Amino acid sequence: MFSVQVAREERGTVLCLRGELDFDSAVQLPEATGREPARGHGAGPAVADCARLEFCDSSGIGAPVELLQRLTAQERMLRLAAVPNPVARLFAMTGPDPLLTLSVRARAGPRHGRART
Repeated sequence: MFSVQVAREERGTVLCLRGELDFDSAVQLPEATGREPARGHGAGPAVADCARLEFCDSSGIGAPVELLQRLTAQERMLRLAAVPNPVARLFAMTGPDPLLTLSVRARAGPRHGRART
């Protein structure tokens, strides 16, 4: 199961990703962020907190790339924070977008951070 919590703050937006990001759940990220402001309060950079992201397959990578494209059109940035190592490797192998900034988590927990292509 995948979920996204969106928190708009003065300096930007924080997206907390939780669960499994795959083909079936990938649509939830753009849906949850579809009402993102183009300008004004909360229109700074967006940070996706991936600390609770348990799984991501190759089809799940498209969701943050789509979000990045939408934010780039608004002259905003997207940073993925606390990305589990297996998921970071998947992003590195597929090279989805050079503008996508990843901050890798030091260690994945026993059930967290599974990636499958």
